[in-house]
Amino acid sequence: MEGAHAQSLLEAAIIPALSGFVLCLGVIAFSAWKPAPRPPSWTRLDRPHARLLIRRTLGLALAGYAAFMGIVLLFSELLQHEPEGLATAWWGAPFLLGLALPVWIGLTWAYDRHARSRRS
Repeated sequence: MEGAHAQSLLEAAIIPALSGFVLCLGVIAFSAWKPAPRPPSWTRLDRPHARLLIRRTLGLALAGYAAFMGIVLLFSELLQHEPEGLATAWWGAPFLLGLALPVWIGLTWAYDRHARSRRS
């Protein structure tokens, strides 16, 4: 009985926690090895810049959705053997994106307005 509990604890808590820790260390090591370039000075959010922002935001959202689904597949389906995990994430992630993207758009618009008023 205790062996089964230990195995369950290992699969349910320890492996996901260690995997997340290793993933965070990998992100930190990668960013130290190849830091992101500094953003350029503020440029007005005109039509070409808005199109670029939309394209990059959609690319980031789709890549994040794919990565999230991969993580759910790995931990929920393969490690936990829970068949409902992927189905729940399939609709949960678009819901979260539906909340996050308008906030991102609103903050970008507000920053653009604020930067314009400071430059004038």
